[in-house]
Amino acid sequence: EVLTWVNYRGLREGAQTQNALTGLKLAGLLVLVGAALMTPAQSGPAVSGSPFSMHAFGVAMVACLWAYEGWNSVSFVAGEVRRPERNLAPSLAVGMAVVVTLYMLANVAYLRVLPVAAIAHSERVAGVVADRTLGRVGGTLFAVTILISIAGSINGSILAVPRGYFAQARDGLFFRSFGLVHAKHGTPGVAIALSSAWSAVLALTGTYEVLYSYVVFTAWIFYGLTALAVVVLRNKMPGLKRPYRMHGYPWTPLLFAAVSFWFVGNTLASEPRSSLIGLGILGAGVPVYVFWRRRTV
Repeated sequence: EVLTWVNYRGLREGAQTQNALTGLKLAGLLVLVGAALMTPAQSGPAVSGSPFSMHAFGVAMVACLWAYEGWNSVSFVAGEVRRPERNLAPSLAVGMAVVVTLYMLANVAYLRVLPVAAIAHSERVAGVVADRTLGRVGGTLFAVTILISIAGSINGSILAVPRGYFAQARDGLFFRSFGLVHAKHGTPGVAIALSSAWSAVLALTGTYEVLYSYVVFTAWIFYGLTALAVVVLRNKMPGLKRPYRMHGYPWTPLLFAAVSFWFVGNTLASEPRSSLIGLGILGAGVPVYVFWRRRTV
């Protein structure tokens, strides 16, 4: 509720809150990584390897990709970004580079402190590493960092997701009230308030793991389709002004789409129940889209 109110009050307030939470989260993570890297490396019994499997790799990627989910969220607020044609692409690139670097550093730190067998049997690897490297203080630091990370993730979602509903409403594909801009704060106030209320409902309907399995699976369907849409639109509308260059076109979007659809297919084969439920929820939106589309014609 507090974060919803902050974002309702203005984009600047929401962005400042996001920057503060992100800075605190990064500080906590860097302290943990630094402590682990300065700790003498631990050795453990050798773990017998198993043959590499693309299927198993795809299953493991569900959780990994969830760690990166939100990588494209800045594009949701592009209409409120100063000079997006200049700032949007670098922000995406720098943001992803930072996340990749921190993700790799954290895993190197975990492997330095814990043997692979211990990591495999631990449900909270970072917490164990914090306890071993920083003692009781480390456990407290880890708990606080997790809470800050959760708050940052929620705030980022409140910043980005309602803008999607706002754009739909402005295109005539959703309730008109979602496209209203607050006269004083300049934010899509209705979209922010109702989106947050719906998120609270979803949080009460299932476990965290169930919700993110639905999100990751369905999200990558749209990521792949979006990449293919770039190729389609550049062929159908070659004269349209394009402020962004795409290096390696058309192979880069085609490769991205291919990987996305492979991941979707592998997840469907390995987790058919949750995948089919996700597809069912997604499919329920098709008649709604058709209804709104006919109203705008």
